[in-house]
Amino acid sequence: MKIAFKTLGCKVNQYETGAISSEFKNNGFKVVNFEDNADIYIINSCAVTSYAEKKTRQMIRRVSRKGYTVVLGCAVEADPKLYFSIPGVDLVIGNSDKSRVFELVKNRMNGIIVSHSWRREYDYFENFSFTDKTRAYIKIQDGCNRFCTYCKIPYLRGEERSREPGDILEEVIALLDRGFYEINLLGINLGSYNYKGYLLSDLLYDFDKIDKNFWIRLSSIEVEDMDRLLPYIPNFKKLLPHFHIPIQSGDDEILKKMERGYDTQFFKTVVEKIKDIISPVAFTTDIMVGFPG
Repeated sequence: MKIAFKTLGCKVNQYETGAISSEFKNNGFKVVNFEDNADIYIINSCAVTSYAEKKTRQMIRRVSRKGYTVVLGCAVEADPKLYFSIPGVDLVIGNSDKSRVFELVKNRMNGIIVSHSWRREYDYFENFSFTDKTRAYIKIQDGCNRFCTYCKIPYLRGEERSREPGDILEEVIALLDRGFYEINLLGINLGSYNYKGYLLSDLLYDFDKIDKNFWIRLSSIEVEDMDRLLPYIPNFKKLLPHFHIPIQSGDDEILKKMERGYDTQFFKTVVEKIKDIISPVAFTTDIMVGFPG
């Protein structure tokens, strides 16, 4: 049986689609391109912008009359009835049930399966890492407690929760044994990783204890979380000197309206401190334009 996937949005979504796709492959399904004819179509949606939601609906309408159509993810969490009402959509599944997609689709479930609970369990995909030729991506955290005024991700992903560290370390070692030498850590709010008091800094220290040559890359980290990591950074041997730190706006008034919790001077100070500690070092960021007001 042929199945096709379409992923919109962040690297976490890509990771989750890869995990779902892997389970179907391991159970005899043939994964084909989204543009090809398939028996089943699965769209992993995004709701971070209105454009992302519009694109999600466009992708659904392209295939919803061609086969059994399933829509997952953040856009579904935002408005499940809207997506289920699109002609040809058979099943919509929220973020909390993504790990159950194979079971639900295999049984040809029909309807809406969405939990809007704020407190959620960590959604674990067993024995899976999203990889390319040399680098592997591991999701270690989900959810967000920040509630920036422009963002609905906390409502769609639920509260912050973290993956068990022993499980992460075990998976990293398995990936290194397979020949990967760069490990990218993923999370909705990566810097808030906290498993029963075991923090991101603890995890990075434990990576350094692994007697293999490899790099660790942080996918994205908020400036306050980066500030808390600063005292430990000189001791991390395997951490790549590249940090993606979203600023969102270079204007203090707008940052206040966004409820980002920092100003431009704090952001600049943290970046300067990193430059003093590590040289050379690279930075990337996100900037939002057109914020209301």
